[in-house]
Amino acid sequence: MHASRRLNRSTSELLKLRGDVALLRRQLNSHDSIRGDKTLSEWLQDFDKKRMDLSPQAQNAIRQMGASAIPELLSLLRSSSKASGDNPGAWVITCAFRALGAKAKLAVPDLIELRQPSEPEWIRTQAAASLGFIGPDASSHSRAHRCPGR
Repeated sequence: MHASRRLNRSTSELLKLRGDVALLRRQLNSHDSIRGDKTLSEWLQDFDKKRMDLSPQAQNAIRQMGASAIPELLSLLRSSSKASGDNPGAWVITCAFRALGAKAKLAVPDLIELRQPSEPEWIRTQAAASLGFIGPDASSHSRAHRCPGR
């Protein structure tokens, strides 16, 4: 009986270790931020289409990732698609910037760049909305670095 309990505990520990290794491997392969057992990309999929917002759990996870999520969010925004039908497109990334709030102030220069006329309209729109969600730090920086023609 005692040996059986040890075997069960060892098996349980091995399964947990196996899960940890799989999570680490996924992180190394994706260059993605991880919070809990999900990557940033996975949290962004936790999107409520009725509310047109990330789930409260996803918002919290992204908030806890903090500034480490910024490089990937910017990359995703640059490669995002236009929203249509069931595809929220770049809006999901904007929701992530809203969840970060002032923690995303390091993204301000890049978001300002994404407002350039050479960018697709939906990216410019979502970059501007993201700047608004970052708050006063973004707006004061934006005024100092207005886009040409604005």
